[in-house]
Amino acid sequence: MNEKVSMKYGKKNIIPDGRFLNDFNLTIGAWEAKNTQDKLDIEVRKKLRDGYPRDNIIFQSPDQIIIWQNSREVFNTEISTAENLTEGLNLFFSYQPSAYQQWEEAVERFKDQMPKIGSRIPELIDREYRDNKAFVQAMEIFTNLAGTASIRILLRLRLRKCSSSIF
Repeated sequence: MNEKVSMKYGKKNIIPDGRFLNDFNLTIGAWEAKNTQDKLDIEVRKKLRDGYPRDNIIFQSPDQIIIWQNSREVFNTEISTAENLTEGLNLFFSYQPSAYQQWEEAVERFKDQMPKIGSRIPELIDREYRDNKAFVQAMEIFTNLAGTASIRILLRLRLRKCSSSIF
């Protein structure tokens, strides 16, 4: 969890009390704490009006939690019992936006295809070096911009060989 870190949400910068990240360093939820004197329902409406996310955020006071997911309130209960608190936290931490699910599925599919795709790269680069003068010129410009002579040599070798160990 990252505490009190500014995050861009829509056109606004907001600073929730906490933000939870997944393995790809993408925000999967936010946390906003309030004290006992605050009326949590009113504070939630204020925060949402101020531009806070509505896709997975938990608003918490010492005795109540409210969770918003997919632009609607999905949980609102007192947390005086361990069961209620556990239910709310399970709901919050099990949430995954559909875009993240699709991303993770694509990563899995792509991971299986990458060795096959990558194995053709050396052949394609060799062919372009052999048959495509514009490619050779473009690579010369690119490698000249890459920096020192040793970096250029290593880059040329790497691009030509394109070791399958990368993939």
